[in-house]
Amino acid sequence: MTILIAPDKYKGSLTAFALCEAMAEGVHMADKTIEIIKLPLADGGDGFAEVLSHYLDTIPIKMATVDAIGKPIQASYKWDTLNKTAIIELASASGIALLKKAHHHPMQTSTYGTGLMVKEALKNGAEQIVLGLGGSATNDGGMGLLAALGYTFLDAQQNEIKPCGASLGLIVKIVPPKTPLSASTTIACDVDNPLLGKTGATRTYAAQKGATPDEIELLEKGMEQFASVLEKHSNKAIANIPGAGAAGGTAAALMLLPDINLQKGTDIVFQYSNFFHHLSKADLVLTGEGSFDAQTIQGKIVSAVALACKKKGIPCIAICGKVTKEETIIQASGLSMAVAISEKGKDSFGNASILVREKVKEIVSGFIKNKS
Repeated sequence: MTILIAPDKYKGSLTAFALCEAMAEGVHMADKTIEIIKLPLADGGDGFAEVLSHYLDTIPIKMATVDAIGKPIQASYKWDTLNKTAIIELASASGIALLKKAHHHPMQTSTYGTGLMVKEALKNGAEQIVLGLGGSATNDGGMGLLAALGYTFLDAQQNEIKPCGASLGLIVKIVPPKTPLSASTTIACDVDNPLLGKTGATRTYAAQKGATPDEIELLEKGMEQFASVLEKHSNKAIANIPGAGAAGGTAAALMLLPDINLQKGTDIVFQYSNFFHHLSKADLVLTGEGSFDAQTIQGKIVSAVALACKKKGIPCIAICGKVTKEETIIQASGLSMAVAISEKGKDSFGNASILVREKVKEIVSGFIKNKS
């Protein structure tokens, strides 16, 4: 029997790599003869660059940049020398996890620091940029990122505008840099949200980033103005592109770049990990994430793994920190089963590795028994 172990992380507790190891130990506690394939995975959020670097020959490049409120920080990206490719996570510079709660203020936060990282990678000779968009603290429409790359945003008086959420409604003109970007850019995006409206960048995510109801209205009106200028500048219907609302509208702004490709982060990770080749060998797949809930079926890696397994008729079980009780969500995910590593109320955060091993042992033992 061959078991493919292909989880995401337990955020704040176990990395995808540590989760793979704990699951593998649990499998061999059930039966030492089982062959195991370990594939740590990620979507386009935090952990994306680290997982891709596991499958590629990369080195970390550390550099000075700024966080979403402009504070100087050190961040790093992964550099693939052979393919001259830079793998960058927006969250490593412009992520909400880097800020104290008092600084969760999407009217003022900016993606400028991420733009500095892209600029540095281009300076180092990058011919391709792979950019993961998850975990942002921003709702600036990607203004900051483009500003760092030499784009200028002007108001009605032709004054240059500060790249942040509060400035969106002031933009009337975008001036591109004199030298266009030479590298191709792949955006790893795992949401289908458009730029505007009820399911758009602002109304869906701005509250999570600290916006008040009044600020959400201001940001949405500003984003409408920004969208009209973007579309006039690019001659593209950017606002309605699925995924344009990712990372506070950053994906929409990146559509101005000359060679841009918007892909699901899960598809990118599947490609580099050779997931489907390994899946063809599996009798059972174990996946997992910290919290299995409604967001799981909105582009998360666990659901992508489960749906791939369902198409191949391979059972797939998710071992998670906690699991929703909504049966419709479990069924929609494509999973055979989703189980939590501990009962409600029992501390699983500090003991996650031990609890994962025990739960996997229990699940795999049951699977073997049902097969015999």
